[in-house]
Amino acid sequence: MRTLAGVIRGAYDPASIPVMERRASIDQAVTGVRPDAAGPIAVDETWDQIRTDSGWHAIYRISEWPRVEAHASFLHPLLYVPGVRRSLSIVCEPVPIRRALHDVQRDKVEHLVDAAQRQRLGQIESEAQRREHDDVLRRERELVAGHGDLRFAGLLAVSADSPERLDDACGAIETAATQALVDVRRLVGEQAEAFTAAALPLVRGLR
Repeated sequence: MRTLAGVIRGAYDPASIPVMERRASIDQAVTGVRPDAAGPIAVDETWDQIRTDSGWHAIYRISEWPRVEAHASFLHPLLYVPGVRRSLSIVCEPVPIRRALHDVQRDKVEHLVDAAQRQRLGQIESEAQRREHDDVLRRERELVAGHGDLRFAGLLAVSADSPERLDDACGAIETAATQALVDVRRLVGEQAEAFTAAALPLVRGLR
């Protein structure tokens, strides 16, 4: 419990991490902190960032995943950004089979309507549109074969010890996201809630 509390404390107060590490190096029985000391002393949320104790944070949502075939390590650029403190959380939630099939049928109808509209206007289907349709058909085949469908979201918390360093860190993260073939959007108006989901190991789930 102390170890989990220490992780939470370090997320809210990055300056406390070296202190906890030095204390643990002297006595391993005192790793982390007491559960009642895990939370922040103060929180100041603004439109596009949040300050907690010694840390300034900005939260991003992965709004678009790679639209082409990607290697299993495609997130590597986001996971290893030198000099940037960040936390990436990917939350998955099973989708009931009936709802998953309904979503697939809806996507198929939308594709047929769009295809008819393009034909009427004399437009040609793009490669991106064809891949999207192929993905829908693949999902349908997998569902019929008994596989489950997942709803998932990616959240990225970026932290620094000053507003200026946070801006620099966010710039580095946005560049890394481009290299990882994902599109990230900085969340606004919900930084406190998003920080809890992105930076703390509390298994918040999706809403």
